[in-house]
Amino acid sequence: MNLVFSLAEFSLFIYFFKPPLFLQSDLVLSGISILLLVLAVFIYYFLNIILGFFSFYNPENVWAPRFLFFVIVDFLAGSLFPLDILPPMFFKLLMLTPFPYFLYFPIAVYLGKFIGVSLVFYSFIGLVWLFVLSRLAVVLWRRGLKAYEAWGR
Repeated sequence: MNLVFSLAEFSLFIYFFKPPLFLQSDLVLSGISILLLVLAVFIYYFLNIILGFFSFYNPENVWAPRFLFFVIVDFLAGSLFPLDILPPMFFKLLMLTPFPYFLYFPIAVYLGKFIGVSLVFYSFIGLVWLFVLSRLAVVLWRRGLKAYEAWGR
């Protein structure tokens, strides 16, 4: 039902405000952007599941770290403002974290801001984050199962 209302609201917005829409004519960049969105989903999944593993150690206080995580992600993923308006040094440091790969990087690739060597370099960093987070999730899962305590009957 939310999808239906979202589509209706989006259609009304397009109809009344007529914003300029950019459709990428380069199919390679479009395909890479879709692959980067899939990469973003997996990175987000592993970060989210790692946060969920905190409940193994502190089952009463899982909400606060999740809330803080979502606030940080909204700020550092580029959903509040485009990250390339930041000072260059801070932008380059931020691109070494997993957060820009959720939203900013796939959109920037779609818009053609990253091509060639920079596209390959930052895509590789995203893949490294995926590998590191997946290994960390496996390690934390195994340790968490050892610390798990069930309550009740």
